[in-house]
Amino acid sequence: MPPPKVVSTERYSDACRFVCKHSIAFLEERDGLVHLRGSGTLVTIDAKKFILTANHVWRTLRKKTKICITMIDKIIHKTEIYVAALEECSLSEVPKPDLLSADLTLLAINPIDHGRLDARLSFYGFLHEKRGQADLANDYVIIGTPGQVATYDPIDPTILNFELRATPVGKIEEENHPDLGLDFFTVYPYADQNSPLYNYEGLSGGGLWELSYVPDETAIEGFRYEPMFLGVNFLQQREGTTKPWEKVRCLGRRAVQSLINKYRQEKKK
Repeated sequence: MPPPKVVSTERYSDACRFVCKHSIAFLEERDGLVHLRGSGTLVTIDAKKFILTANHVWRTLRKKTKICITMIDKIIHKTEIYVAALEECSLSEVPKPDLLSADLTLLAINPIDHGRLDARLSFYGFLHEKRGQADLANDYVIIGTPGQVATYDPIDPTILNFELRATPVGKIEEENHPDLGLDFFTVYPYADQNSPLYNYEGLSGGGLWELSYVPDETAIEGFRYEPMFLGVNFLQQREGTTKPWEKVRCLGRRAVQSLINKYRQEKKK
């Protein structure tokens, strides 16, 4: 982990745990084994509850009768949701994402299911956050469940051990495509030689977050952190087939807003 800007490592970790409480992992149980199938973010839009994820992740999940969702809050809990109970809205169908894919899906959750998720996690108010006006600094993290660090239990191979990880970002690049109604971020996860993570498969559908530190005399250490959801991970990149994975591609807030607008229009029909 890189040294966080301005703040203590403890406060930085608090902020990461906070955004992880809005995040989930998708699992599939098949042939007696459990498989990771991507990540997602719990969001509230127009007072309704949703899962925001990548379309290529959802394309795999929707083939099943029901999906398993993990709820990680110090310990791992899980719940199951029937696919037929989820209302889908996607920007496009993306069998295999590329750099300009509109790889986004919004899944409306019924009250019974989101009640179970609410018991352990939190839904992020996507349209209601405010950015700090006098930020001391900003850190960026990508959230998801990397398959590389998941392992099967040596005694019981039906048990999969994994983690929902906040991966620090060392560099971030933004680009806009108004003609497509999309924006993108290319993020470079912090290169830590001590980290076991060099493959970001499993982070697709998870969130890109900005952590702003705002002066506040009443808060611990004289500031508070304000998380802001920036986008959705959907593609890992590298310079060549023999090179390590070094970049993650994310769809940004303009793209998510395009998806929200599409959902609203479909509801009016």
